[in-house]
Amino acid sequence: MKHTIKIKGALGTLCITCMAWAGQGLAAEKPASPPTAAEEKVTVSVPDKEDPLKRDQAAIQGKWKVVAMRAAGNPGPDAVIAVMKYEFKGNRLIITPAEPGPDYTFKLDPSSKPTATFDMTPVDSKKPADTMQGIYVLDGDQLKLCLGKKKRPTEMRAEAKDGFGQVLIELEREKP
Repeated sequence: MKHTIKIKGALGTLCITCMAWAGQGLAAEKPASPPTAAEEKVTVSVPDKEDPLKRDQAAIQGKWKVVAMRAAGNPGPDAVIAVMKYEFKGNRLIITPAEPGPDYTFKLDPSSKPTATFDMTPVDSKKPADTMQGIYVLDGDQLKLCLGKKKRPTEMRAEAKDGFGQVLIELEREKP
């Protein structure tokens, strides 16, 4: 008898694989036969823990709410912070509400020294000057971004320094 199972995401695939391994252990008295051509193959995709880019790219995915924001040393308006959301999908970042537009591409580089870098560019922009350069700290369900328009920040601070302003954004992963 064949059953069709829809698997959502790597966790579902991992669970199915673990159940299959457990089933093989229970049937140890009968050696497993090699798979036939008619049997489907299940591939498990687990982020490579040795590759910091893959680890951070996978960990940043999903919806985040802004919990604090400072720009050029001043706190962001509470009314804006209360409704602002960041959603990471693949290499896309959607910020709501946002001006001038909500869609960006982003690029992480966790191997940068002294601090991991985060760059975001409006989707429809072709000008390098439109890219906001930043740094990030990702710790579980907490994410800090520090962005500068003219120059990449070197510290997690929101101050007006050297003729440019920095924005410090603190985010927390939204619970489903």
